Amino acid sequence: MLYNLAESVRLISVLVTPFIPTTAPLIRVQLGISEKAGVLAEEIVWGRLAPGTKIGQVAPLFPKRT
Repeated sequence: MLYNLAESVRLISVLVTPFIPTTAPLIRVQLGISEKAGVLAEEIVWGRLAPGTKIGQVAPLFPKRT
């Protein structure tokens, strides 16, 4: 179940790249993916996240502004 969640977040990060180009790579870094991804047909395939991938350092993607 957690793999499916992480893979879904990976796919979402690929699909939102044109809309939030500075934040989408941060999502992939937090998932432990070092590669840069664009919105390519090769990237939008289920199962590209290797099972057992360690999650990276977690930080807020949209920090609260005061």
